Amino acid sequence: MARPFRRPRSKNELEDLEAAGFWKAIALANKIGDSGAKITIDTILDIHREIFQSAIPEIAGRFRKPGEDIIKLKCVEPPAGRLVQDRMYQFWRELDTRLATIPLRSKSRGKNNQKKWFTQVIELAAWVQHQLTSIHPFSNGNGRVARLMTNVILRRFGLPGSRVRYEG
Repeated sequence: MARPFRRPRSKNELEDLEAAGFWKAIALANKIGDSGAKITIDTILDIHREIFQSAIPEIAGRFRKPGEDIIKLKCVEPPAGRLVQDRMYQFWRELDTRLATIPLRSKSRGKNNQKKWFTQVIELAAWVQHQLTSIHPFSNGNGRVARLMTNVILRRFGLPGSRVRYEG
């Protein structure tokens, strides 16, 4: 039986719960990256849910909805909440296509082919992070999810993930 949710009583308690969820999300992202499981929209939602389910369950694992708009960020204007789901499905379809074009391991031992493969993987990881931060699909945690998804991509191709810090 799950314990009933109790809203955090202070900012410090909220940050502690988010930090604990973030550590769990890091482990989940590593597991997903190391597995052969298909990366889907649910993958992204599961990572977000892991971060927030104990801290802010009403936003955990769900995209922004109509009316949940983000004021323009420093260099990007995210889409309105009503457009987020469609933009995320477009992103996922493009991600799925791009993932299918890169072999899991560079098949050729030639230095140029290794370098090309490595560049493709790094460019894909950077593209994923850029897309997720520019779409800004969540009301909170977009940067964390984007960095964790970058690690999912890197680990999927046998590369080490980057160190992901929690800003809180």
